[in-house]
Amino acid sequence: MNNKGFTLIELIISIAILMIILVPLTNMFVFSAKVNALGREELDGISAAKKYIEEIKASDELFNVDEEDGVEYKGYKLYVDILGVEKYASNDVDNDFEFEEDIDILVLDQYDIKFSKDKINYQYIGNPDIDIEFTDKKDLYINEIEVIKNHKENLNIGLYFSDTLGVFNFTIKNFSNYSINIYIVEPDLKRYEYTLDILNGKVSTYKNLKKNQNVDISPYMLYKIKIDVEKNEEYITTLEGTKKFDY
Repeated sequence: MNNKGFTLIELIISIAILMIILVPLTNMFVFSAKVNALGREELDGISAAKKYIEEIKASDELFNVDEEDGVEYKGYKLYVDILGVEKYASNDVDNDFEFEEDIDILVLDQYDIKFSKDKINYQYIGNPDIDIEFTDKKDLYINEIEVIKNHKENLNIGLYFSDTLGVFNFTIKNFSNYSINIYIVEPDLKRYEYTLDILNGKVSTYKNLKKNQNVDISPYMLYKIKIDVEKNEEYITTLEGTKKFDY
């Protein structure tokens, strides 16, 4: 019987076997710790984003926080987008009614769109993409052309479609503390498509309009709030919510 203990070869083999067992276990523990840390960061990021959304919802005014550089909040970088949900901003009106517009936009063809503030002197837009911006200084721009300056009240836009073909894209940005009201007049035969992307501020759209009757309307806007959460320039999670503004 050999009572001399382990030989050198047996010891080396034992250490090798032990290393073979320990390395995967160590890697598993390290991986588990990283997963737990990421899980905690994601939960904390979700919590921060939820609190920030609640702050937006608690505000009486919709404030512009969708900045390219993001917002530092509770140790996280929040990239916020606030988008108007156009279908909830629209008011379908069954009866004809009169409205007064500050600016007319006539859609005659896909590359024949013109606008005017006096119904006489029209300026032409040579493409189907229309960018409407009402600045914080109350100036109105259409495709970067200054149309109205220092308009210190709600802005009314009449959007008239003719019997035309094409696909039209309208982008609405309102940085003022007033509302933009868009009155959409369409023909019975509609052979075109259009989108209204409401990116900022108070905007209401009124559809199914003809002429010559007054209707009591209560505008509102539903906004979609989307927040991307990052920490140390690494994406953590995305959270979404909505808020309805009455005005």
